[in-house]
Amino acid sequence: MDKFIYFGLIFAQLLTLVAYTVVTFGAAFMQNIFDTEIRNVLMAGDSAGFQAAVTDVLQSANIIPYMSKANTLPFSLQYQWWIIEMELLIFLLTAMLTVMPKFIARGKPVALALLSAALPLVMDNMNSLAFLSRNDAAIGIFSGERINLTYAGLILVFCANILTIIFMGLYQTPAPKAPVTVAANSA
Repeated sequence: MDKFIYFGLIFAQLLTLVAYTVVTFGAAFMQNIFDTEIRNVLMAGDSAGFQAAVTDVLQSANIIPYMSKANTLPFSLQYQWWIIEMELLIFLLTAMLTVMPKFIARGKPVALALLSAALPLVMDNMNSLAFLSRNDAAIGIFSGERINLTYAGLILVFCANILTIIFMGLYQTPAPKAPVTVAANSA
């Protein structure tokens, strides 16, 4: 049973790695839209309608559009990137514990607390991407494929986090073996 739980933890970590990679690429592709197409339209001037449309889509998805001094939206995904980097930190911690299982007993409370705290953030991002994936204006601005890639990555991150919580929570470090003492022979 313990081996099953440990292999489940290994599977959860591999799924987390795949999920983290997918969501990072998806967010990077969406960020690329901000850094190229949206920025270029806004910098060209006479784009108040476009800027209002992008801002409306972002606000409707609970993404805070941040305007820079140059009236562009370069940091609109900063909250999403912060969550992605927080997930990286948690993944590195749980992966380290998985690779060195003798430390699971000591690190499990911290890892499980961080994973539990990250789940609402991931679900918040999933909610935003669920809105964007069904909004025609958002699909036109960001491309449906980029939105769906990011959304799929977030769903995978959510599932991987749940599996990690379950398997790490169930994992029990084997009890240390009692030291063997040799009794002195007195004859």
